[in-house]
Amino acid sequence: SSVIGSGMHRKYVITPTPQKYVNDEPGATAAIPSPNLEFASLCLRNALTLINYYLQLANAFEFDGERQVPGTSKNETFSVFGNNWNKVNESIPCNPSKPLTKVAIEKLKLHILTASSYVALTLGDYTLALQHAKELIKTENLPDTHRLLGILYAAEASIMLEKVADAIILLDPKIMNELKSTDFEMRSSPDWNINSIEKAHAIVGYNLIVSLVILGDYELARARLLVLHRHPIIAQRIKMLELYMELLAGNIENCKKMIAADQY
Repeated sequence: SSVIGSGMHRKYVITPTPQKYVNDEPGATAAIPSPNLEFASLCLRNALTLINYYLQLANAFEFDGERQVPGTSKNETFSVFGNNWNKVNESIPCNPSKPLTKVAIEKLKLHILTASSYVALTLGDYTLALQHAKELIKTENLPDTHRLLGILYAAEASIMLEKVADAIILLDPKIMNELKSTDFEMRSSPDWNINSIEKAHAIVGYNLIVSLVILGDYELARARLLVLHRHPIIAQRIKMLELYMELLAGNIENCKKMIAADQY
């Protein structure tokens, strides 16, 4: 599959079939669920509901206390913040966890959306995965690392939904040129596969070529191959893709030579 991320967001290049990793342990019940992706999906759904509630609560307040949260009563809003409106900016009660600042909640939502899109992709719920990825991409001041994941997840979901043209738009090289190398160096952990802008360009470029091949635009796919930054992270996959394109073109003898050369 197509996308790489950090932590639980670790995938590779777009594939035409869903991959499901379900770990139904013996003895698991509704009361004692097993730690599988279905349970993760439920937890993330709850987390997103809660985070949206608290963000709405915080965003609806003016710090002078004159504005009230839409859909809530005066008693409900006062029970959360009391008369200290500055708490909206300092620490928002998020029981049962410790209070969080509004900025921290906004950052937490980015992680929830990213994880939700990944889990939905892995479970084969491509419509939901695309929904979460698009919401992530639309976020203002989005870190480039999250933007990359959002683009890749949205592109993969689009392909699975047979919207390959949409995936190609998402993987536009012009978008990648806007990413900042410093953001990857500062935000990426040492064990994250894409911890440099070069790797990011290579992964997105490769996914774009795969999308073009799926769409049947082999001429443009070959043109993109010529300018693709062939980072070692995609080297083996590029070889397999070139072999596949030779097969599509009917160049059987070339394929035999490539295989005989022990490139694969």
